[in-house]
Amino acid sequence: MQAFSKQLRLRSSSDFRALLKQRNKVITENFIMVASQNHLPYPRLGIIISRRCSKRAVIRNKLKRMIREHFRVHQDSWLGFDMVIIGRQKVCEKTIPEIWVCLERMFAKVQAYGKH
Repeated sequence: MQAFSKQLRLRSSSDFRALLKQRNKVITENFIMVASQNHLPYPRLGIIISRRCSKRAVIRNKLKRMIREHFRVHQDSWLGFDMVIIGRQKVCEKTIPEIWVCLERMFAKVQAYGKH
């Protein structure tokens, strides 16, 4: 079992800013994902879920846990990438299976883009 260690997180605001300036974006109804190669032997993830999505912290944290779990399960296929996932307002209205399918599609689009 792989954990979501500090090494796998984007933590500094400068890391977030540098990545958000990238033009490699995948935009879906529920998420915006920005990804870029990081030239490290491991992937890193940053998550942004604003209060606009839900005023309740419980819901925002549940969504973050789902995104982290999806990343943890699939992190071996993301070696050498930094990514930021931004939750859009409609994502908090979705059910867990719908969110998981949306994440699968979004990750597949970025992987297809990265292979070119």
